Amino acid sequence: MIRINGFHWVYMIMGLMCLQACKQAPAAEQKSSAMPAGAKPVAVQITDMNCFIERGQFFVTGICNNSTNQWQQIWLRMEPSKRDGKAVYIQGERGVVFPVFSAAIPPKGRSAFFQGWDGKLFSSVPDTCSVVCAGAISAEAGPILLVEEKSMVRMVTPAMTGKEPQEIGRQFSAVVSNPLDKPAKHPCVEVLLYGNDKRLWFVSLLDLTQELPTLRQDGSGDIAPGTKRRFNTEINYNNLPAELATHKIGAVDAFSFEQR
Repeated sequence: MIRINGFHWVYMIMGLMCLQACKQAPAAEQKSSAMPAGAKPVAVQITDMNCFIERGQFFVTGICNNSTNQWQQIWLRMEPSKRDGKAVYIQGERGVVFPVFSAAIPPKGRSAFFQGWDGKLFSSVPDTCSVVCAGAISAEAGPILLVEEKSMVRMVTPAMTGKEPQEIGRQFSAVVSNPLDKPAKHPCVEVLLYGNDKRLWFVSLLDLTQELPTLRQDGSGDIAPGTKRRFNTEINYNNLPAELATHKIGAVDAFSFEQR
């Protein structure tokens, strides 16, 4: 089974995405460390899953819902196939293991995933796939961050004589709330982009401890217990999946967690 190191993969996505890139496919040599030896499958529910081929890469995205009553660090397994049910192999293996964004999902909590692989790694072009829990380990309890007051505004080109303004992206703003008695030392936000077809097409990770050109906040560093932080980010259609660029964003959602 091919496995992708969770921390390496998350940091690679953080560096490449910033809500403006769609080039997340790992090279073959980036398969690496396995899940911890004690990891075992737990009850999860995969929702909003979508898979598609673009720019010679196979992408899969969705939401992993932790159905247990414990904090969990979760890895998923993706198995590609043809629509007629015929198995497709990736580098000779039936599936590939990868982590969700958050390394500590609270009981009944959730975290998104967005992964991509070079199409050349597959035995044939996959049409679809299944995603299940590959394994999990218990995680230490921490702050439970909430995303509130979400809003979105269209960004359009300036009005010009004889030309209709064109939508070039969205501005998304929200408030991250830390209602419990633990400080969030490394707050992050997962931003989920849905098309007008109501399908999830893209997920990006925002690190609220970093300064980014497209990210504005009313604070920095930790989010103290009982406090909130508003942020605003620009989502540009450049290099987003073609379905979003063509048919436009229909909705934006966001989850927040503390990076471990």
